[in-house]
Amino acid sequence: MFALGQACTDLNSYAEVSFHFVFFIIKVLCYLVIIFAMNFNLQLLAITLAESPVAPSVIYLYRKQQAYMRFRGIFLAIVFRPSVLIWLRLAVLNEQSTEWAVDVLREASLWGIYAALLITLTPGSEKSGLLHLLRETSGTETLATAAQEGFSV
Repeated sequence: MFALGQACTDLNSYAEVSFHFVFFIIKVLCYLVIIFAMNFNLQLLAITLAESPVAPSVIYLYRKQQAYMRFRGIFLAIVFRPSVLIWLRLAVLNEQSTEWAVDVLREASLWGIYAALLITLTPGSEKSGLLHLLRETSGTETLATAAQEGFSV
């Protein structure tokens, strides 16, 4: 549908502007849905972590929460990057001799986003410091008895 609209925009400039505006609105709505879904999942993870007992399985929930937080930051960087670059071009670096600086910042920010994605997606990129805090317990032993024995929780 959008390809047909793009092909028909050669007829006049009003249709081209209209097509770009509709595409922009759909893109913004998709961004809002993605942000809502990420925040919803982060909230569910926070509730689950608050209610779950201390166990080795909790480590995976913390890793998932960290991954969601990193993806949210990367996604927001992707969303706001064009706006920041336009603001820099129009307000700060608006002379012809500073055009190269905007290009350098555009490429550097893109490489920064790629590096952040690479670090986030690398499996086993960080060790969990929580696993050494847990010890093997029997099913009848609780956190209260562990605290009485002198182990901090």
